[in-house]
Amino acid sequence: MLNRLLVVLSLFFSCSEEAKKISLAPSKIAVDKYHGQKIEDPYRNLENLEDSIVMAISD
Repeated sequence: MLNRLLVVLSLFFSCSEEAKKISLAPSKIAVDKYHGQKIEDPYRNLENLEDSIVMAISD
């Protein structure tokens, strides 16, 4: 019983790590400054709905 649980958990965590590595959305970091604090927005380029890359990944 314990062996099955360990196998299931190891499969779950290995699959979730692979899913994190694959990203269809390319990121380009944009930095804004609010009240002296720098805020990074890695996906600001996805706000442009007329960009060909954005159109390709949203279909």
